[in-house]
Amino acid sequence: MERIIVKTIYTYGLILSMTSMTAGLLLKFITHEPSSGPADLLHLGVASIPDTLMSVGIGILAATPLVNVVALMQHWARHRNFRMAGIAATVTVILAVAAILEQG
Repeated sequence: MERIIVKTIYTYGLILSMTSMTAGLLLKFITHEPSSGPADLLHLGVASIPDTLMSVGIGILAATPLVNVVALMQHWARHRNFRMAGIAATVTVILAVAAILEQG
C-alpha cells in the first residue's frame, strides 16, 4: 500500500510541477519578455507571470517529498505502526524547522 501512496504522490507532484514550469517557459518564449529574475515564492505578484509559473513549478517539485512523508505518516498511524509514524513525524518537524530557520 505504501508503494501506491508514494507512486501516486510523486506522479501527480511531477505532473503539476512540469505543467507549471512548461507553461511558464512557453509564455516566456511567446511574449519575448525579459527575465525579471527568480520569483520569490512569498511575493509572487512582483515577478512576471512566466517567472512566477516557473517558480511555482519548482516549489511544487520541492514540496512533493514533504507531502509524501506526511501522507505516509497518516497511513502508518491509521495502521497502528507508530514507530514508522513517529519517524515520519520527526522528519516533518525537522523539515519545518529548517524551512523556518532558512527564512529568518
